[in-house]
Amino acid sequence: MERWEIQQRINTLESRRAELEEKISKLEGRKERLELEQAAKLRDIENVSDLYSERRTTSELLYEGLEGVAATKAAGKLGEIYSIGNQEALVSKMEDIIYYLKKCCEKADADIEDARLEISNIDCQLYDDRKALEEME
Repeated sequence: MERWEIQQRINTLESRRAELEEKISKLEGRKERLELEQAAKLRDIENVSDLYSERRTTSELLYEGLEGVAATKAAGKLGEIYSIGNQEALVSKMEDIIYYLKKCCEKADADIEDARLEISNIDCQLYDDRKALEEME
């Protein structure tokens, strides 16, 4: 292999290495955003539980304190909206979102690991090519 061919290969490898480092940086940023979103969803689940608990109490108090058909129906509707079943459905959907976000984080981790492995291979090739260039001098 001629000197210029080795140098061209080194340039190509260095360019690919830079691309991979940029990819890793983007993946790490994405993973960080996903983790923040997961934490936010966990807080949302806690907030939903608190909200539903508070609203059920409010609707029960309304129901007990009101007289008349319309008032009783309104309080009953409020109790239905904030029922345990609705809370469980909402929490379940949020848990599904958290699971999806967790899977996205795992995929980002795998992609980062693959890119780092490729960088490691490139570093080995660069070392060999640079050594070959030194021997030619």
